[in-house]
Amino acid sequence: MVLPKIGSFWAGLELSFLEQLCLQSFVDCGHEVTLYSYDKIRNAPKGVKLVDASKIVPDPHRCAHMKVGNLAAFSDRFRMLMIQKTGEVWVDCDVVCLKPLPDDPYLIAPASPRQLCNAVFRLPPESPALQGLLKMLNRPDPFFEADWRNERPIRRVVREKGVELLPAEEGGFTVSLDDLPKMHYTLFGPIAVNYFLKKTGESAHALGAKAFNPFDPFSIRKNYFRPQRNPLELTDESYTVHHIGGKPMRKKFARQEEFVPPHPASLIGKLCKKHEIDPMGAPPRVNY
Repeated sequence: MVLPKIGSFWAGLELSFLEQLCLQSFVDCGHEVTLYSYDKIRNAPKGVKLVDASKIVPDPHRCAHMKVGNLAAFSDRFRMLMIQKTGEVWVDCDVVCLKPLPDDPYLIAPASPRQLCNAVFRLPPESPALQGLLKMLNRPDPFFEADWRNERPIRRVVREKGVELLPAEEGGFTVSLDDLPKMHYTLFGPIAVNYFLKKTGESAHALGAKAFNPFDPFSIRKNYFRPQRNPLELTDESYTVHHIGGKPMRKKFARQEEFVPPHPASLIGKLCKKHEIDPMGAPPRVNY
């Protein structure tokens, strides 16, 4: 069976065991995995190919999102260019693989029955939605189509935060660098993905939410510490689990001022054992 190639991005010199677990899981399921970075990562799992991110985005600081320190929005730009240039399936570094992904031109991971996300994402090069996302993100300042003015997130930042919409070519608009930090980072990720996929009708290619997001983040965190009280049961229909770790988990460790390894009976504990990942070998930083 031909499996699609996997790509992801990381900013920093080291991974925690959570990212190691997620990347290793794709390798163990038979995928070729590439991790792009502008840094020389010291502790990537064996089998993960490290590639200079400049091959995808050679000018990261040309992007307004990087100028205001919005790494999440820059990542949204990076993944669309990666998909266009390589045909790889993008996966976030907090997505663990349970079984090999199908080699389909469309891989769209719903976050819920009604909302799509870009944690596991692939579109064909000729996709109208991909072209729209690239037009929006692949320039020094973000570009919004004219009908974005009617979208609730735009109306909210104009009303509540005083963001000024500036005219751009083709009847669309942009925002100033000063106003860019007022825009919630999801505007360039899940919100944009939902906008374009639903506008073009390509949302019809999305699989069910349980295929990629069978559990909500809060349930995963509760299970991490007390699996007996908060059990999680996997089914054969799931390819991945999202939110294995991530910022909320790190913030919890920061509040506790110590790293607590996963309970052995938790979902993450069992996956660490399966993929031979030692949580104490690469604990997340807790001194935020």
